[in-house]
Amino acid sequence: MRSRYSAPEDTPASLTYDPARALFVSSRPGAAPIAAADLAVTVLRSEASRAGPGEIRFLADGGSTGGAIRLDRGAGARLLSVSSLTGRVTERVTEAEAPR
Repeated sequence: MRSRYSAPEDTPASLTYDPARALFVSSRPGAAPIAAADLAVTVLRSEASRAGPGEIRFLADGGSTGGAIRLDRGAGARLLSVSSLTGRVTERVTEAEAPR
């Protein structure tokens, strides 16, 4: 099963977070950078990943280097997990803990 986020057949692609510019940059031709200036961003790579810092690669066979991207903003966060086996991206939304 191919992810809708994976690269077209035989075309690997990568998504890299550049913390100095607070931008996500795609290797796909013509893809515009995505601003993340108002977010706290953490990119976690899988232990076996050969991707560079802040990078998740989507491979031509539908897999990926795997990892996760955590986007925090004030009252909540989103965790985007990328399967290394299928390249599938899943999303989990969390809310900040209420003050006690």
